[in-house]
Amino acid sequence: MGKSTIFDVAKKAGVSKSTVSRVINNQGNVKEKTRKKILKVMRSLNYHPNSSARSLVTKRTNTIGLIVPDITDFFYLQFIKGAEVVGIKNNYNMMLLSSRWDVEEERYCLKMFGEGRVDGVLLISGNWVGEPYLNCPELEKMPLVIIDRTLNNHVIPTINVDNKNGGYLGTRHLLENGHRMIAFVTGLANQKASLDRMEGYRQAMDEAGVRESENLIYPGDFTEKSGYQVTRQVLEAGKGITAIFYANDLMAIGGIKAIKDKGLIIPDDLSLIGCDDLELVSLIDPPFTTLRQPRYKMGYTGMELLINSIEHKDNINPAQIIYHMALIQRNSVQSRS
Repeated sequence: MGKSTIFDVAKKAGVSKSTVSRVINNQGNVKEKTRKKILKVMRSLNYHPNSSARSLVTKRTNTIGLIVPDITDFFYLQFIKGAEVVGIKNNYNMMLLSSRWDVEEERYCLKMFGEGRVDGVLLISGNWVGEPYLNCPELEKMPLVIIDRTLNNHVIPTINVDNKNGGYLGTRHLLENGHRMIAFVTGLANQKASLDRMEGYRQAMDEAGVRESENLIYPGDFTEKSGYQVTRQVLEAGKGITAIFYANDLMAIGGIKAIKDKGLIIPDDLSLIGCDDLELVSLIDPPFTTLRQPRYKMGYTGMELLINSIEHKDNINPAQIIYHMALIQRNSVQSRS
């Protein structure tokens, strides 16, 4: 059997060749029912349009660049999954690069994608503090949506989560359960999410009149190893700490191991809270309370905004979207009231 052609697709779908072409190139008005039917026929015939020829017609690659700080980090999987669902739905491929938690590497990834390899970029930023390059006018010429980063300009669409409120919610939950000596383990010192979560912790502690809060803050770096090491410091400090709030779940997982190594029981001897709600949290012993950010929804919405900016350049919505965290209660907090 010979290779299927666009004529074969049109004949089997009962539509014209031009209708199939519009679906392939994301052009013109095609009813959603018809579009789905044509895509189904293309799959059944194993028909793959010539991407080079299509690019000459549309001036597009139908590829979107996705940059994440670390492709091995579980945290980013839901962002990628949400973005991928929208990309597939709209006939876009994805090219994935890692910035390796390095701002210069992130700039290089953007530069490479900006050389015509992709139609637009979805950037999940390292969220560094005081790094102004994302505010430069050159980036405004590229279809670009940024997740997890606040910009000074309002031209590039951004999607963020309210990390300060998350830090506040987690600390209030511990306070409402009778804890006052609450340690806070920070993330990277130059990472805004960590600083905002710490600010929320401080606000809640100040409102509760806990003056010792500044002496209860310990520096971590978002890794499981640092969570283990810092928790050992907390346990050896002898400050009467009854609860620990970790700025992310990986550090909390390290902390649980350190607490168990000391022969202590969670939450009988010590309560704890994490942040992010990674998928593996519910499998840890014990499954622990954490703050969930809608990572799948953020990736999904980010890709929707990006595709809209690619296909409707004269109607770009410079959205500044902020989502809220939700407290997910499990078995790691015990009331001391």
